[in-house]
Amino acid sequence: MPDFAGFVGDAYTAPSITQDAQATENWYPEVDPSKPQGSRGVVALYPTPGMMLPPWPGWQFPGMIDDRSGPIRGLFELPSDRGVLIILGNTCVLMRMTLFIPNSIYPPFLQSAGVGRLRTSSGPVTITSNGTHCMITDGVDRYAYDIAANTIVRLTDGPRPGGVRCDITDNFMVYNLADSKQWAATSVLSTSTPALSFASTLSSFDDLVALIVDQRQVALLGEQTMEFWSDVGSFPFPFGIIDGTTRQFGCLAPYSVARFGDGFAFLGRDQLGRGVVLYCAHYQIERISTHAIEQDLIGQALNDAFAFTYQLAGHVFYVLQLPTADRTWVYDLSTKMWHRRTSMGPDGRLHRWRVNAVAQFEGELIAGDSESGTLYYLRNDYPWDDPPMRVTGPQGARRAIRRMRCSPHVTRELKRVFFHSLQIQFQPGVGIPSGQGADPQAMLRYSDDGAHTWSEVITTPIGRMGEYQARAIWRRLGAARDRVFEVSVTDPVYAPIISANLEFSEGAS
Repeated sequence: MPDFAGFVGDAYTAPSITQDAQATENWYPEVDPSKPQGSRGVVALYPTPGMMLPPWPGWQFPGMIDDRSGPIRGLFELPSDRGVLIILGNTCVLMRMTLFIPNSIYPPFLQSAGVGRLRTSSGPVTITSNGTHCMITDGVDRYAYDIAANTIVRLTDGPRPGGVRCDITDNFMVYNLADSKQWAATSVLSTSTPALSFASTLSSFDDLVALIVDQRQVALLGEQTMEFWSDVGSFPFPFGIIDGTTRQFGCLAPYSVARFGDGFAFLGRDQLGRGVVLYCAHYQIERISTHAIEQDLIGQALNDAFAFTYQLAGHVFYVLQLPTADRTWVYDLSTKMWHRRTSMGPDGRLHRWRVNAVAQFEGELIAGDSESGTLYYLRNDYPWDDPPMRVTGPQGARRAIRRMRCSPHVTRELKRVFFHSLQIQFQPGVGIPSGQGADPQAMLRYSDDGAHTWSEVITTPIGRMGEYQARAIWRRLGAARDRVFEVSVTDPVYAPIISANLEFSEGAS
């Protein structure tokens, strides 16, 4: 049975689905560099992580935090293992592990307490630290968190109150001010900003949208241009522009900027248009979005887009969240491929991925929920999304994760093609002992009119626990001149796709 070239791949739904209707949802491609091109399993699809409620006592917030209904807006790992700072709705929370007591019958447990409140309760935040203090900005205000005293205060000093994004370089905390060309810097190792420690962008007339520190230099992203500044030791403002670094690309959404690999990525725009994802490293700007993604962004609300990055199993992901558009696009730096992520709602409908922020804590990746003040482990081998926590405990049942791959078009000069069988090589024998997933199934449907309408769903088993020679195969699949196959899995099993094989024969016309 010949290989189905191209079945395993990334997401690419072209502006015309007659050209290409590929989709990859809740699987991400991984390339095996040890295999020669064209051999089986060079590219495989691996399941994206599930969201698991950690079993530790005290993991979710105690009753002293009276409002756990707001979303997790930001997570920040404090230096020297001093815990994680969490922005939950309008509450700032410190979470840390208690010390283990030798010979105690009790394991270490988590301690969390409300530190103080912000004046906003929704939208992304940015957090940075100089080792003794953190600065928090939410687009309206900026705050100083004292790590040792565990207190938070709103800052009103500097050229004027407020702050959009913050970062740190050379022990200066830097931040940009909303609806202006201005940005400011604190004193060294301080959260206080002298009244004259600010500057305006110089390259163009456009307002400053966001800033980020890259290689000890401050990248200032305007609406249509970008420029870089560095610490030159001047007074009262220590930074100066770096000649020759102006770029004719701007930023569309301030919180879409995220550090990524050796540079940073963001949702970009310029004088000619908007809605491309750009990557900047060493002053060089590269477009990393595809025409398919850019087409998907046309007509969508993008100003509220935000992004975060994380690393898991050697893959570095840039996660672009579009709340109003209700979709999530993810770019993998290691493979340079895109995929989509979704979460299933209580009613079974698919929405954007529920994760708002990710941080490291005690050797685990923790994720903040967009529906509630719930924290999860991100685990590649966990095949569920656990329900959100409320004051009374988990709300509802665990939610299935739908994983879906839509193939390239299969056509032979638009001649009639007779499809004898399709085989998907899943990792077999992954069924669970009982319940849903004991006999895991893969679901197939196909389209013979360019992915406009679809057949009924046909299921086939992947393989029960221990059935390591099981094959997921569909036979007698009819004929078509142009066919697209879609395979999906919702059973809670670990279901990588290694390869696909398609057996067919061509007709005369």
